[in-house]
Amino acid sequence: MFVGLFTITPVFTLLGAKGRVLKLIREYMLIWYIGVPFVVIPMVGNNIIRAAGNTVIPALIMLTAAGINAVLDPLLIFGLGPFPAMGLRGAALATVTARACTLAAALLVLNFRFKMITFKMPKFRDMLFSWKEMLFVGVPATLTQLILPLTMGIITRMVSEYGKEAVAAIGVGTRIQMFVLSPVAALSVVVLPFVGQNMGAGKEERIREGIKKSQLFSLALGAVLLMAFIFGGRLLGTLFSSDPRVVKVLYEYMVIVSGGYGFWGVMRINASVFNAIRKPFHSMSLNLLRTFLLYIPLAFLFSMFFRLEGIFMAALASAVIAGIISWLWVSSSVRQLNRS
Repeated sequence: MFVGLFTITPVFTLLGAKGRVLKLIREYMLIWYIGVPFVVIPMVGNNIIRAAGNTVIPALIMLTAAGINAVLDPLLIFGLGPFPAMGLRGAALATVTARACTLAAALLVLNFRFKMITFKMPKFRDMLFSWKEMLFVGVPATLTQLILPLTMGIITRMVSEYGKEAVAAIGVGTRIQMFVLSPVAALSVVVLPFVGQNMGAGKEERIREGIKKSQLFSLALGAVLLMAFIFGGRLLGTLFSSDPRVVKVLYEYMVIVSGGYGFWGVMRINASVFNAIRKPFHSMSLNLLRTFLLYIPLAFLFSMFFRLEGIFMAALASAVIAGIISWLWVSSSVRQLNRS
């Protein structure tokens, strides 16, 4: 948390920020880094609740946080009523406050509903065993989470060569992407306890059927989104910007990149399957494959011939290739699991 405070200027300068933009970033990130525990601990708590078989409570906790964030944002950003106008600092404070509410909610549920919180000191041997089991999955998962923002930082730096309008369009595009792919993201979270619980019960056929249906859902959603962006992408762009250049780049981004959404979802689902069957390094390898072996090299290569559109084509190609490889890899691993 505190180490992050010293990385704000060098990291964002490396990404191309300077002047007033860098000053605004400092205002936001200073509060965000201080509030990191409020972000991380509820994530752990919600995953514990899901692992216990309850997926409704974590969803309600996160919806509540989103509602609190939506209410506090205008109050703290613009200074409505008795609240001071804080600008970007207000946006960061609203997010951290909402996350603090999720922290309290997760801890209350874990303590009173599931009786999982204790202040009794465990035996040293038991504690080492627990740490070993958690780190076996946790270390690769942590590295995977570091891979994604690092990749986006590199891609954003490449996009910045084509002007601020391109950066703005990509910024909007990635947020639209997060929203429209939230069903697949949620499904990948649910797949992990589903596979783990059925593996413990010895129901391998149910695991195969669940994985297959999840993958088909992702591909179907990807096809629907592709058609939606082809026919409605320009209109969607005008809702976010009146700048014709931003709308044009955003449309190109959404149409090209959405062609790989279904395959990206398949890869994400399969990464969760690997974590569930105790193959976390396989999951990390999938993300390394898509980002550092495919996306970034292809973005450099394609941008030489197709400029900005080449970077979008690299996102499409890397998602398709990684999705297919993950499908073949998971199918083989599940068959081996059945034989064992």
